[in-house]
Amino acid sequence: MQTPPVKAIFLAFVTLVVPAQLLAQSVTLGGSLAVAAADDFATRSFQDPWDMSERTDLGWFLNGVDGPASNLTNVSFAGSVFSATVPGTIANVFLLESAIVGSAPIGKIGTNYPINAGYYRVLAIRMNVSAPAAAQLVWYRENMYDGTFSVSGTFPVTPGWRTYLVNIPALTVAPGSGTAWTNVLLKSLQLYILPQAAPITWQIDWVRLVNESSSFCRQVTWSGFSGPVDLYLDSDGATNGNESLLATGVVSNTASGGCAATGAGYNFDAGALEGGSYYVLARPAGSGSGGARSSQPYQVNAIPQLAMTSPSEEGSSDDFATAVLGDPWDMNTLSDVDAFFNVAGQTITTIPAETPGGAPLGNVQVLWAQNSQPNSNDPVVGLLWGGARIDPNRFRILTIEYGLSNIARSIAQGSVARIGWRVAGSAESVSDDIIINSRAGANVMQKLIVDMADRNALPLEPGSPLGWVPGNSATPGIDVLRFDVHEFPQAVPFFIRRVKLASLEHAFPGADYTIQWIPSKPSGTVTAYYDTDNTSANGVAGTIGSAPTNARSLVWRTPSVSNVAYYVRLVVDDGQGNTNEVYSKWPVIIGVGPGTVLPTPRNLRVVP
Repeated sequence: MQTPPVKAIFLAFVTLVVPAQLLAQSVTLGGSLAVAAADDFATRSFQDPWDMSERTDLGWFLNGVDGPASNLTNVSFAGSVFSATVPGTIANVFLLESAIVGSAPIGKIGTNYPINAGYYRVLAIRMNVSAPAAAQLVWYRENMYDGTFSVSGTFPVTPGWRTYLVNIPALTVAPGSGTAWTNVLLKSLQLYILPQAAPITWQIDWVRLVNESSSFCRQVTWSGFSGPVDLYLDSDGATNGNESLLATGVVSNTASGGCAATGAGYNFDAGALEGGSYYVLARPAGSGSGGARSSQPYQVNAIPQLAMTSPSEEGSSDDFATAVLGDPWDMNTLSDVDAFFNVAGQTITTIPAETPGGAPLGNVQVLWAQNSQPNSNDPVVGLLWGGARIDPNRFRILTIEYGLSNIARSIAQGSVARIGWRVAGSAESVSDDIIINSRAGANVMQKLIVDMADRNALPLEPGSPLGWVPGNSATPGIDVLRFDVHEFPQAVPFFIRRVKLASLEHAFPGADYTIQWIPSKPSGTVTAYYDTDNTSANGVAGTIGSAPTNARSLVWRTPSVSNVAYYVRLVVDDGQGNTNEVYSKWPVIIGVGPGTVLPTPRNLRVVP
């Protein structure tokens, strides 16, 4: 018997062993490669996804000293990634911030934008930790003071970038929790991180809270692996460290998120992902290298977003200070203010400022001042102090751009503003607290917009005699309007950029009114409707028409009615399986002039 030559043995090894280990490894993507995005709570509620592109993608407790403390240091938002250090055993961020009891329900809080927990059931999040940890969710029915504290079970968080698809109801809730994640409305949501050892670095790329549907699920299969695999998502199809772990130790006939196992491969909720391209990479479990990548990616089509600019969120161009006083409250001179109380150092100057989201505004002209000392914690800017009268039937939408300089938010110590006014011949009325979102190291320019006539949106302090009404005096109207800027006992500088008190927008019956919007993507069609309220679930009054999304405008021939208030509703369809809708903040009055008295429904929307 002859001994086979060495070359023959080597070729046999290549033929019999290598294909089974390397050459035959493959990944196959099942279903359509085009994936319509699942409904995302933040995108639909705010027209602003939790993509960490701005500081306001997370709640403002991150920038303050009030409880519940975030317990985070070295916080930054850069390159659409949130980063922070967790120095202890627990830290958290608000995804949906709780209302503060006793304050006006203003902003991106759960009172205005409750989560329909029966619909939004899957949390998708791409994040990175530097060492092993666990994560969990906390939510409340009304606010964080209502006694319905609910905490989920934990899910493991592993080092490195990973995409987590979490079926929230499957986490159950801890014993003693107030409310399960079921068919209820929830008005606060926090994400907690619990390190096994501290400190660690915590990063978040994006978060999506989405609905379940089998249409979002995609089945990935693989071959040529002798055991379980680890699956990764990869945005560029190259081995360069951009891979994000999706699942570990995966065997056939498994699933995650809101998907069900289907007998082969791994079925996962691709529609829960942020819009983009996703190749799938399979590697032998625990190896961290090698493996096979799909030849093509899944393409998740992002939900389109719209920012409606007409009707404007600030009401009409009919501004009280301009129309009646002949001089807008643009703070280009101290005479724009009738009176100051408990204020020192007031001047017109220029400061570097930024938006709440962290975008620089450059150098901005403002009224700059601080509360006078000692112990004067109620600086008052008297915009109107006698003389002219405000017709509250005409002027009602108040816009104030302002902020506090270089101080962390502290609601307990003084991050509270108020609006006061006097109906002629009566005592003053004062609004509930208005929370001021400031942070250390910055001049954050807030933009407060409120309907002064809506007592749901701007409640009054107990004892206030009248609301935003004309009164019954011989010369009716409001003769005092003041802004109480903060309540800190120590000297805290504040600034005001401008104040506008406007009427609602009006259009004559049968006239043309131009609706305008800014889209997030140019494809598709926008259809406009008019509605007697701003809740889509109960139908609409009529259809206005349609236009290409990138036209950015549409002419509305208003109905031939008189003294009727209509909200504008825009529905965008991107032609790729995704839709979204947005309502005007205020209605347009179809009537003869700006003095029409009409109620404004509370700006509360449950999406969908």
